[in-house]
Amino acid sequence: MATEAPYKAIARRKQAERESRIPSEWRLSSPPSSNTLDVRSIPRTSGILSSKELEITGNYDATSLAQAIGSGSLTAEQVTIAFCKRAAIAQQVCNCLTEIFFGDAIARAKYLDREYKKTGRVVGPLHGVPISLKDMFKVKGYDTSIGLASLAENPSTENAALVDILLEQGAVLYCKTNVPQTLMALDSDNHLFGRTLNPRDRRVTAGGSSGGEGALVAMRGSLLGVGTDIGGSIRIPAMVNGVYGIKPSSRRVPDAGLESGAKPGARQVGLTASAGPIAVSMRDCELFLKTVSNAQPWEKDPDCIYGRWEEQGSMAKKPLLGVIRTDDLITPLPPVSKALDEAVQTLRKSGVEVVEIDAPAFKKCQSLANSFFGIDGANSMFDLLEKTGEPLTNWLSTRLRRKAPTQLDKIVGFYAKKTELETEILKIWKDPKTGRQIDAFVCPVAPHPTPPIDRWNGVSYTSSFVLLDYPAGTLPVRDFKEADLHGEVTTPVLGSWDKANRALWDTKNIDRRLYLNTKLTIQVVAPKLQERRLYQAMELIDNLRQTLPRFDAVPFDMASMQSRVPKLRDHWEQTHTRHNSRSEEVLANELKNRVREIQDAPLLIDPTEEHSNLPSLPERRASYIRRPAPQPSPPLSPIERPGSHPERREWEPSWSSNINAPPSPESPKLARAPAARTQTESPPTQHDENSQAIQLLQAQLDEVKAEIEQIKQQRDESDRQVATLNTRLEEATRRATEVTLENSNLRKEIQELREMLRDAGLEETKLREEMKEMKARERRLEDEFDEAQRKTRDPVLSLEKAPSVCEGDKRGSGHRKKSSGGKEYEVVLARSVQPGARASWRLPGKSG
Repeated sequence: MATEAPYKAIARRKQAERESRIPSEWRLSSPPSSNTLDVRSIPRTSGILSSKELEITGNYDATSLAQAIGSGSLTAEQVTIAFCKRAAIAQQVCNCLTEIFFGDAIARAKYLDREYKKTGRVVGPLHGVPISLKDMFKVKGYDTSIGLASLAENPSTENAALVDILLEQGAVLYCKTNVPQTLMALDSDNHLFGRTLNPRDRRVTAGGSSGGEGALVAMRGSLLGVGTDIGGSIRIPAMVNGVYGIKPSSRRVPDAGLESGAKPGARQVGLTASAGPIAVSMRDCELFLKTVSNAQPWEKDPDCIYGRWEEQGSMAKKPLLGVIRTDDLITPLPPVSKALDEAVQTLRKSGVEVVEIDAPAFKKCQSLANSFFGIDGANSMFDLLEKTGEPLTNWLSTRLRRKAPTQLDKIVGFYAKKTELETEILKIWKDPKTGRQIDAFVCPVAPHPTPPIDRWNGVSYTSSFVLLDYPAGTLPVRDFKEADLHGEVTTPVLGSWDKANRALWDTKNIDRRLYLNTKLTIQVVAPKLQERRLYQAMELIDNLRQTLPRFDAVPFDMASMQSRVPKLRDHWEQTHTRHNSRSEEVLANELKNRVREIQDAPLLIDPTEEHSNLPSLPERRASYIRRPAPQPSPPLSPIERPGSHPERREWEPSWSSNINAPPSPESPKLARAPAARTQTESPPTQHDENSQAIQLLQAQLDEVKAEIEQIKQQRDESDRQVATLNTRLEEATRRATEVTLENSNLRKEIQELREMLRDAGLEETKLREEMKEMKARERRLEDEFDEAQRKTRDPVLSLEKAPSVCEGDKRGSGHRKKSSGGKEYEVVLARSVQPGARASWRLPGKSG
């Protein structure tokens, strides 16, 4: 009988331990079936969360949550319990958690509430905000296994540097999230905890290596989580789960105390992972980065780069953005290019200048990045796997092999190529036409939409910016729509990666409707160490995406203009529809056909009958009405008569409805014998009657032509008014964007001034304290100087000064006080004082 590999027993124990940390009352009565694809609504329907807890977890972001706790409208305890519950549900439907410490989190929240009640102040900007962590971050008392059985059941004895900073700033830590085996896969799957599923559609990938964080944030089991990125491991999970994520430059956020499975000191060689936020809003990303940067992390991690948030760059008042549409290695699929183009058009329509960037050097980045990834030869990971007999997962089994470590001379060569490539790509940050500095550029996150599980193809659009160490972020643009299912790639195949990418759009290999539940996203990139500039660019795009057109910032009255536009547009559409449904040519043809019919028809009306009940020509003109047609109809055929189709009576005379009706007893009789006439009357001939009918129809035709001409003029006037209003609307939108940008810059300047004033206040307080210390020191020195003088001078007072000291008491002895050098001395006089005598003096309590 074969012996079971140790990793299997370890995995069973770890999973049982994890499940035991979820209270029974927080468990779903029945898990969703495999046919349930979108599970984001389950927290609302499960009955586990109260209405207040649903509001807390569903209607806030981390920033507004911190404000609510700081104002006292919410307590840290009720917020923490709500998110622990929702995270427990997320685990049951997505398998996104590894370590659960709900009990410690609630105890921590109670402590924070006591501190707030006692002092009336928050501990820090993250006071009471629940924050989740990728499994790599060490938390004292809990495992940091990174999905490997050999690292499990070995609790950390200290916190990672970032964990300590978050706790100092008031955060509540309550869980850690799943990762892929070896941290080098794009689906979060391992033998220790299993596979994490995407809550938007459990058939598509949840991403990696921060896939557990992405899924938990998408479920709103966390509003703000921390991941790491060395090839796209923050940006890819943020993309596929439809949330926000930022990869800072390396060492901007402290990474001391992270478990990567590598040997100590290995992070100094090759490419370095960056820690950063995955969040439900852009401002939550700022909250995290600003809080960490201003907490002086370089004092906890010697490799961390100095720089407060305000020192991390800023966009120009008139921003200049760029766009890179392809890396010339993998051509983006049509929906990806479409989403990027929509973002660029939105920026341009809003008055933001966007220039096209041609960067052929980018295609060199991917191969060089792969060389750095393989420096270790994966030996450290294979050593850990072999300890417990753990095999590679299916996806890794065909992609990862143990190799010999790269030799030093080759590593030196890699760094030389990296420096050369960085220097070449620096040129993209200047617009070649104007020489202006480009603040940031947009590009795809991936060349394809969110693919099925284990079908991710290529990381060239993300790993390039790890190699270059540029800060980069992902933000969602919109949902994937039915209209995005169309379109083909027509450019030549660029290589094997490009061919594999096109397979994700080939209807022979994949059902494109799989993409319908996913989000389309874009990536924003800024120069190295310019995280604040990156955030500002992402915030600008995100605000324009959500609020265009923004009329609230326009100085003139937009409400009245907006109210007029629909009316004019409706009037124009009605006029246009009415004119098109019965055009001038159609009406003319109908009337001409009617004329021909009358000319060719036999005389039906008795020429000898008086027809006084027929309307006269003026009466006919007075009764001429318009009847709008419900829908535009095709032109009448030559054999159809006006009035024979009620739905086409748009220009029909009111009296024509009886033209073809059978005669009633009161109506003129047709084809009856001629009546007697006076000899003075001459009976009308058939030619005369036909001529009158033709004249009448010609008059009607002239009236219709005149009416059509009038309609044309009205339509042209409407077109002019609509064009004018559209121009004013575009101008208003442009002005609104400028005002918004100016307001944003002013707010930032005001915030900087406030912080400068606050710093100045702190400096003033510090100087006042130093002044107090200086004055105290001065007094001490004066006392010491006086004491030294006292010891060196004659301690006897001359009798000539005694009367001024003892004035009014010359006969007897007495005590008087005399000041000397800032101190009072007691003078003792004898009862009998002789001229030339000397008086003795002493300090109080001492003889002298």
